[in-house]
Amino acid sequence: MKKLIKKQRAFWKLLALLILLNINANNLFASGSATSGAILLRIPFDARNVALGGAGASYVGNINSLENNPAVAAFSDKAVISLSHIDVLSEAKMNSFIYSEPLSENIVISLYSKILKSDNIPKTQMIEIDCNRYLNQGTFNIQDYLVSLSFAHHTKKPLAILETNIMASYGLTLKYFKSQIAEYSANTFTGDVGIYFMKPYSSFSFGVALQNFGGKIKYISGSDKMPTTFRAGLTYNNIEYSKLIFTGDIIWLRAENLKAGIGIDYKISRSLTLRTGYDSRDDIGLGYTIGFGLNTNIFRKQDALLSIDYAYKPLEELGDYHYLTLTINY
Repeated sequence: MKKLIKKQRAFWKLLALLILLNINANNLFASGSATSGAILLRIPFDARNVALGGAGASYVGNINSLENNPAVAAFSDKAVISLSHIDVLSEAKMNSFIYSEPLSENIVISLYSKILKSDNIPKTQMIEIDCNRYLNQGTFNIQDYLVSLSFAHHTKKPLAILETNIMASYGLTLKYFKSQIAEYSANTFTGDVGIYFMKPYSSFSFGVALQNFGGKIKYISGSDKMPTTFRAGLTYNNIEYSKLIFTGDIIWLRAENLKAGIGIDYKISRSLTLRTGYDSRDDIGLGYTIGFGLNTNIFRKQDALLSIDYAYKPLEELGDYHYLTLTINY
């Protein structure tokens, strides 16, 4: 019981810190400053992506990777429905939905949404900083929403770049974000843009993306900028000769130091894949992640596939993050 209470207290401290990043409301909290708001935009929704250390700027084959780089969705040749759920100590939950469909041989349109919700959060005011004394002022709720429309296009024929044939794609995502914290609300538009390169018959691919550029959110006074992030990723994937996929991203979030995410995907069999990764952005936790994927045919069709992906991320005193994603390709 004491251990659970300790975890819950640590969770509320973290959640209060995240709120401070979102809202300049000193009458609700003791103090806080931030360089970026819209925490929901920084939380990944896909279990496979999380298990691979958050690396996905150059990872083709998982439609949910479009959250890291919209250009990677251009090579999807099937309609996809994907649902994800994240549970943190049962206090905060995030759910997401994505639908993607090819409009033509080289154009893919995707729609995805996320919602982060936490109810009955203790509202406190710090009385004495040195003694860590707080005054309880009731509770409040948090609801953050994101709706996004993504467009991806790839070249039908290789491009001649520096005397080398390159398959390329680009992607654009428009996002609408709305946040409700207690009686305060804010909303804005932001977007992603990305490109992807791969030499035909090569095992290596490369992707670059700029996420959450433009837009500001304002709750009471002043405003917070979006968590603008630059990614550059490299993936090794030789399906014909190896069961191993390696992917890694260099990640730079505005006003923060350069970070990295790396992941390894190993296919045990046609139905089972094991994954592990490391994300250096996890200053609170250990940074490592593990997960697995299960695949099976459905609807009695060889090309209709159900994927169940799970990821586990430990955050020490904050407890364990569990990610679950269900995806249907048909």
